[in-house]
Amino acid sequence: MSDFLVVPAPACGLAGSLPCALPLEGSAQSIRLHLRMHGHRHAQRQVVQCPFMGCSDALQWMSIPRHIKSIHLGVRFRCPNCDKQYTRREGLATHTASLKCYGQYLFCIEKTFSALALDTPHAG
Repeated sequence: MSDFLVVPAPACGLAGSLPCALPLEGSAQSIRLHLRMHGHRHAQRQVVQCPFMGCSDALQWMSIPRHIKSIHLGVRFRCPNCDKQYTRREGLATHTASLKCYGQYLFCIEKTFSALALDTPHAG
């Protein structure tokens, strides 16, 4: 099971005068390139309204690709052990590093190593 949920690439939902038939891919880099193609260019920390049709959220420009990816495209990262879903890869990494993930069949990697260490006889 992958930690990345694949979603079908939806057609562009960016507001503008001309409809865009190109699909939006689920990576921040491809979204940035697509935004530039539509003429969206702003200073990284400038607060702007999300250019996605029907969205009134105001964010710093540097956060717009992540916002589109998680909110409008629905990209999620899934824990392979407990199936919890996270909007960011960093959230999944924090979850697995927390040592609190008990899966249906397996523990998270860190828990497995801890359990193995407990079963090893100590020298001395």
